[in-house]
Amino acid sequence: MDTSSLFAKIRSWISTTLSFILVATLLFVVTLTSIFSGAKVLLTNTHSPDQHYTINFYKTDAGAMGSFGIVGELQGALWFRKAVYWESKVDQVELQWYNNHTVIVNGHPIDLASSETWGFQSE
Repeated sequence: MDTSSLFAKIRSWISTTLSFILVATLLFVVTLTSIFSGAKVLLTNTHSPDQHYTINFYKTDAGAMGSFGIVGELQGALWFRKAVYWESKVDQVELQWYNNHTVIVNGHPIDLASSETWGFQSE
């Protein structure tokens, strides 16, 4: 015979139902963001002359949801990345290192030592 109180049974059903709703919502959001986030294809990666900085350049395409362009991500410690370059409606990248911490991307200089970025709107 079950000796738990009515309050304990209700609390158990409520927590089970809420857990199911939260898991279903999480799966739904993850599925939608993976579908509509657009494609990101690695174009090239480059290392600074002293091998201190590594930048990966990706071609992005949002399909019917948006535009295409180039994104440059500076590799950090572990798995951390910082977007340092973004340009829309471009599908090629031309790189040249000016010195150990300054890279020129499609004619736009970026000083990585001073945490400069290019192509992002300031808010």
